[in-house]
Amino acid sequence: MKNCKIAFTIGLVFAVMMLVAACTDSNKSDDSIFDYEKLDVDEYVYPSDFELGDDLRGAITELACCYHDFDETVIDGEDWKNIFLARFIQNSRYSFQYMDEQETKNNGFISQEQVEYIQYSLTGKKLDFSDYMDEKIDVQDTTSGMNFGNITDYEYEIHNGEIVLSADMQLQSDGTNNKKKEKLTVYLIKNPYSCFDGYSIRKLISEDVTENIKADGKEHVFYAADAGVEEDNVFALEFLYAEDNLQYGHFVYVDLSENKKLAEYIRNNSGSDFKVTYILNDTQDDVIERVTPTEIVVHTETTDNTEKHIQDFEKLSEMIGTYHYTSDYGTGRLMIEATEDGIDISDYESEDTYRFLANETNVKNEEENKVYLEYPAQVYEDDTVIFEYYILEKASDGIDVYYSPSSFDEAELLYHAVRKN
Repeated sequence: MKNCKIAFTIGLVFAVMMLVAACTDSNKSDDSIFDYEKLDVDEYVYPSDFELGDDLRGAITELACCYHDFDETVIDGEDWKNIFLARFIQNSRYSFQYMDEQETKNNGFISQEQVEYIQYSLTGKKLDFSDYMDEKIDVQDTTSGMNFGNITDYEYEIHNGEIVLSADMQLQSDGTNNKKKEKLTVYLIKNPYSCFDGYSIRKLISEDVTENIKADGKEHVFYAADAGVEEDNVFALEFLYAEDNLQYGHFVYVDLSENKKLAEYIRNNSGSDFKVTYILNDTQDDVIERVTPTEIVVHTETTDNTEKHIQDFEKLSEMIGTYHYTSDYGTGRLMIEATEDGIDISDYESEDTYRFLANETNVKNEEENKVYLEYPAQVYEDDTVIFEYYILEKASDGIDVYYSPSSFDEAELLYHAVRKN
């Protein structure tokens, strides 16, 4: 009997030792997913109280621009790796400290292992990117999504060691003046080697809490350009600006089905800019996209302003037009357009992604057939600005575009764009 007790005790001790060894191996395995020393990563030192650092804040914002709901099912989906590369690695509008440091050390490139580490930092789940990239990737070969946002306020609670963050975010799309309000709920887990301030995002839920625009029975005025689209006396006008703080869509549809005189007036002044007056009698959604005008008149101030800007920027104005070039996404478009506010310069690599959206305020200099653009690719909360440098050089059949992440002197040919006839 005594021998049985001894055997049982030895067995129990052995089982406990095996369990401890298994736990130790498990923890070691978690820390050994990557060679952190090789990746130049130190273990994060957590403050006594949770703080939403700049890198984590930016990651949450960028993820909320892509998804209303984010969890493990998204990570396992077939689109996630491509979206991650586009929005977190090759994004002209967004970056973070670790990637900035590594691309500087490696002449604008980061390795596949670094990409996988960054994705693991973000989600807490390791993925293989060998089918989606070569051994390294050019992080300066950038595009940008069509929307952007910023977190305006947040609070948090701790549940079972997990941070549950409630945040207010403003979301805006390019080409519009409307700002949506989102309420975010974000579940954060500690990841001591994460480059996003020591946390990974387990789950994110966003809710649109933008208030409807209430009817007030008052006159409102906005200015818009004729888009040349009409159906059943409803005209599409491209929004320019307004005399109030209401938010308008990129296109506002003016319904003149009951006002044939105004409909004919727009037709007779096709291609013009208009001052549109209407009464807000109906409650609208968060953005105004359709009105019934009481008055429409041609707005000439826009034309006067445009002519002034064209005179001020002679070389840039000579390049006004639409140009096509071959991009990684198919056919890209370089558009230089005269607007009421000046001259817009837009580089779209596809219908959904762009390299930059600039205007004449980004012009640093003009000489001979060249225009020098200093473009703010990244703006941090402390007002630090990271610039990129482009040179537009007029060619016989179009424009040569040169680019450098550091200075005009180091700019190299990016592409040749041919003018569209």
